[in-house]
Amino acid sequence: MRRSKLNLNLFLLMFIMLILIGAVATTAYAAEVTVSLPTFDVTMNGVEIEDEYRQYPFIVYKDITYFPMTYFDSRFLGLVTGWDNLKGLEIYKTTETVEYEPYKQNWKNSNKYAASIPKFNIVVNGKAINNSTEKYPLLSFRNVSYFPMTWRFAVDEFGWKYSFTSEDGLIINSTPPTLYADLSDNQWPLIFDRTFKIVDDIISMQIKSYRIAY
Repeated sequence: MRRSKLNLNLFLLMFIMLILIGAVATTAYAAEVTVSLPTFDVTMNGVEIEDEYRQYPFIVYKDITYFPMTYFDSRFLGLVTGWDNLKGLEIYKTTETVEYEPYKQNWKNSNKYAASIPKFNIVVNGKAINNSTEKYPLLSFRNVSYFPMTWRFAVDEFGWKYSFTSEDGLIINSTPPTLYADLSDNQWPLIFDRTFKIVDDIISMQIKSYRIAY
């Protein structure tokens, strides 16, 4: 009799835990949306991205290109990201960059996928972002946060230079990094790969098939 009661209590406890886990997942993520892989070339700091066989490819939602905020991709373009269960996602512009990481996989990506709109807190350069009211919200795909490459974020917040033409596709260049002689002068000293690359400024900007949104 005692064993039956113990088993019942354990079953109820597991059931309650499953409900709580489901509630947390529902709270952190909202509705799913359909995204697609770019049909154009994407170049980051002179490196052509192979989205077909990339674990974290660039994606397109509402005609806006989204950038994967992985550890290496963000730092390759001069950004530092941090995650905290209470504070959520924090993104800051820095002046250092690391070497490019291709994130290659052995299988080919499909053309379309489902992504979700996260509801956790988002902070960009110290400014809180209300993702629920954004026209182009931050997305989550393959457990990685994806940021919309609108003018507001890419240029105003991150200081990138980018252009799109039907011939060359999307070209993204981050601001040339600064080499710190003394790590104490750098607010983000934890970057372990200190490989730097200077890229030329982009002068022309032609928008044809895909628009840059503010």
